[in-house]
Parts: sequence; C-alpha cells; structure tokens
Amino acid sequence: EHARLVAAFKRAWEIGDLKALVGLLDPAATVITDGGGLVSASLSPISGAAAVADVLLGVFRREPELTIAETTVNGRPGLLTRGSSGQMAVITIEPREGRIATLWVVRNPEKLSAWREGGGSR
Repeated sequence: EHARLVAAFKRAWEIGDLKALVGLLDPAATVITDGGGLVSASLSPISGAAAVADVLLGVFRREPELTIAETTVNGRPGLLTRGSSGQMAVITIEPREGRIATLWVVRNPEKLSAWREGGGSR
C-alpha cells in the first residue's frame, strides 16, 4: 500500500496533475522541510491538501529540469529529487488511511551525503 501510494504520488507530481495530487493527500496533509539553513526551505510546516499540492507544483515551475525517483528511505518507500544544479531532496511519506498525511522533505546537504554518493538509507 505504501509503495503504491508513493508511485501514484510520483506520477501525479511529474505530470502536474493538481486534482490527482490533492486526491492522494489527506485533507489535513502537511509538508515539513529541512534545509538546515544551508538551502532554501519553508521555515514552517505547510498544511492542507491544496496548499501542499500547490507548493509541489511550484517546485516544477521553478525547476523544470527536476527529476523524481523512487528510493528507499529508512527502510520505507520514498522519493529522491534532483534539480539541474545538483540540488536534491529526499522525501519520506507518512500515510494515513490510504492517503498521504505528512511529507518530510530533507534538503539539508549535510544530511544527504549518502544519496550524493549514489547510496541511500536502506
């Protein structure tokens, strides 16, 4: 179920399908970002399915070369994004009742060394 949700979320995000994204998100979904003060990241959580979907689609507007890959994060399905500048993020998803309740987005380069080196948290 978790892997299916991650795959559906990835597809909807890649094609910019706002309706599908909102449908995959819990109405009270929250995105929490960690830039570590080293890269841009929202300083406070963003809540609500529409607001979270809008933020995600905004990433593609700012970074049209963005790639999204499924990966394993702490033993669970997650996503790895890479931008044209090499900037990356690792995203973990916390499901609740078949929808995405929380997205944890780590952009802090100090916490991403395993992925930069081609590995990842297994």
